[in-house]
Amino acid sequence: MDEIRPEDMELTQRGPTQRVILLQPHELLTKERLVPWKNVPGFAPGVDVRRDILKAAVFERHLGTGHVGLGFVGGYGLKKGAVATSVAHDSHNLIVVGTNDRDMALAANAVRANCGGLAVAAEGRVTGELALPIGGIMDRRIGVPGGGASEGAERKPEGIRYQPGH
Repeated sequence: MDEIRPEDMELTQRGPTQRVILLQPHELLTKERLVPWKNVPGFAPGVDVRRDILKAAVFERHLGTGHVGLGFVGGYGLKKGAVATSVAHDSHNLIVVGTNDRDMALAANAVRANCGGLAVAAEGRVTGELALPIGGIMDRRIGVPGGGASEGAERKPEGIRYQPGH
């Protein structure tokens, strides 16, 4: 998989409204929401943290097709930066959600460099990551005394507030 650039996530307005995938707390099912398109300074086009609308990108990472899916997601609760993961059943492709393309690319490339896992980026730097290089979902050191993914997983990334229910 090639390095991900902010330009790879460019999404332009195609009309007066935008479709948002609305996450439901504690549910697998989502809803659709059509909202007026809005550009807010300091965020990627279409992103509006006041309305809880973030950009989402999915990068195919197994067959080298270069396929990228772009859209918007609501109900995630992120106020700044980006979160990327390869833990994504059933495909384990690379998924990144964020407020701006630069942090989204940083988080996605950290997961890419680790051959899978999770990463958080904010204000132009990676603030936390967890490498899961086996299929993008496991680390061979899990279960080994004194080592493994559990060491890094217990540390909260800088600048991230956790809110129950989000």
